[in-house]
Amino acid sequence: MGKKSLRQLIFYKYYTMYQNGHGQSRHKDKQAGQDMSRIYSTRTYETYRQQGRQFADWCASQNIKTLKAARAAVPLYLSKMIESGNYSAWTISTAAAALGKLFQVDYRTFGVELPKRRRADITRSRLTTDNDKHISDSRREGYARLLRCVGLRRREAEKVRGTDLFVRDGKYYVHVRNGKGGKERDVLVYGQPEDVEALIRRFKAAGSGVVFGKLPEHLDVHSYRGEYATLLYLSVAAKDLDTLPRNEKYYCRGDRAGVVYDRAALKYVSQMLGHNRIDVVPEHYLNL
Repeated sequence: MGKKSLRQLIFYKYYTMYQNGHGQSRHKDKQAGQDMSRIYSTRTYETYRQQGRQFADWCASQNIKTLKAARAAVPLYLSKMIESGNYSAWTISTAAAALGKLFQVDYRTFGVELPKRRRADITRSRLTTDNDKHISDSRREGYARLLRCVGLRRREAEKVRGTDLFVRDGKYYVHVRNGKGGKERDVLVYGQPEDVEALIRRFKAAGSGVVFGKLPEHLDVHSYRGEYATLLYLSVAAKDLDTLPRNEKYYCRGDRAGVVYDRAALKYVSQMLGHNRIDVVPEHYLNL
């Protein structure tokens, strides 16, 4: 009961590759033959993790519970995607690449002939949409790098000021003065070192003024709270849940029955997010 689910294992593998590769030179690693075990781009990481989540969900429907069994099932999974007719050649190729990265193999070793990608088959509009006008990819990624280090709600992020950043016990925190329900709390700053450094620079540059101000309407702030919650949980949770007594574990129910979390870690993450109940974290935030 204390072992990680397949979905958790898949997420953790992608996260480790991203952690090892973020900020590194892909060109140099490729020359040294070391690029297979790393993910260099935040966008690639997010895309691959989404593909991994869909693959994990399919594995769950097939009662596949281990990475070894999942690796053997990849050809069937890709074949099913092709046969369904519901996915473009581009999406299938992305899924194959993501799973190849997950299992550290060239996707061609899966033995599945992927449909050819043709520009004419792209169904997404190439014209500028209303959403595109609101925020560019580079600007969105810039916000993502900073907001995933604090996990603030939209209104909290828009109101936080440079003077709300402080240090306690050698760690940076952000003081939220008026959270949900008017509650105050101190939020630990946590994330990739270079992202944390960028966030701290932004706070200091803001002085007594607001740090972010009005955020773009179409910015998915909730997903960044999920990123923050997931990484923070992984940093404080027991590495082996089997070492915890039953009353220190949180057991999921319903369609997630059998998934177990560290109760104390959930409580800590819940406090950082500004919630009172720990069940909100696994149900609405953890990407595991």
